[in-house]
Amino acid sequence: MLFTVEHVTGEQKSLKNRNWPINRRQVLMVSVVVCIFGCIFGTCAYKSSHVQVRGSEYRNSAFGLSHHGGMLVFTDDGDGGSDLYTCTLPGVNVSSLARTPEYESSPTYSPDDKEVVYSAGIPNDNADHIFVRSVNGSRVQQVTSARANDKEPSYEPNGLHIIFARNEYATGGLQGPTWSGYCSLYITDRDGKNVSRLTPDFYDIIHPQYATGGKSVMFTGMSDSDSNGRWTGDIYEVTIVGAQAGKPMPITHSGDIEYASIANHLPKIVGLCFDGTFKIMDLHGNLIRQIGTKRKGPGLDAHMKPAFSADDTHILFLQPNGDHRYLLYETDLAGRRTDQVFSKELFSDPLDWR
Repeated sequence: MLFTVEHVTGEQKSLKNRNWPINRRQVLMVSVVVCIFGCIFGTCAYKSSHVQVRGSEYRNSAFGLSHHGGMLVFTDDGDGGSDLYTCTLPGVNVSSLARTPEYESSPTYSPDDKEVVYSAGIPNDNADHIFVRSVNGSRVQQVTSARANDKEPSYEPNGLHIIFARNEYATGGLQGPTWSGYCSLYITDRDGKNVSRLTPDFYDIIHPQYATGGKSVMFTGMSDSDSNGRWTGDIYEVTIVGAQAGKPMPITHSGDIEYASIANHLPKIVGLCFDGTFKIMDLHGNLIRQIGTKRKGPGLDAHMKPAFSADDTHILFLQPNGDHRYLLYETDLAGRRTDQVFSKELFSDPLDWR
């Protein structure tokens, strides 16, 4: 234990209240030594306890839809704090895909729906890395292994490359390094070779996806807080081929986008706003329709991670149920009807859910 609570007696108070002479150089030296030993022992304690220090992008649940629409992959409580599960749609059968000591997050399907790419934190490792796992459980491969925190992976439409967000900046702490802010977009071959950087730093990069047949990538780029102390977020597009490759261009300028997903077949984007509403836009960021209610009361409030259904007729999203769990909902594109897809037991006790 690095810190203790000191109980001071009356006699000790009288000693503490005396005006003792202070040597500033000694105080400075002691402070430096305390900081150094605090970082060293904090890191050791972190490694021995297998605790992952994570940013706000880590939630209890995340999900990905198969391209043919018949399967759902999601994360929830497990052996490593978060494991991978799959469920048939409509909900009939749930099975464990990865029951490991790792902390799995951000799963998405490969174009042929035979594999899932995701990020995972390994015990005794200070960072998350990208993994690929076959849906039938026959193969698992670690794709990245650099001293960097990798997250939000997604396949190229032809399945040959994987894009992901990488954070290379860590700050020390009593529980080990914390990775937060200043992400860049990276691309790698599906076997982890030829890793290269695509964009400059953003404060955060959320949910990158290939667009325009694999010629560009769209993502939500977060910026530092504005003059009012609020984060701002917009949707960006960066081409990966041609003269403009690697130069992200904003396609929205409102600063109110928290998360965005591209439709599978239609030229549409759904953006989750900070106020809890959905913006349905074309691929140029022009608003088609805004649906939902602000983050108050029941309905489309406090929801997160929207995604188009396989046939692009609905938007699926997660919503807290009040006890630190998430429920899966869907709404039509007009926002007229919202239905709960599964009962809460799916995300609280997946293998016992029926």
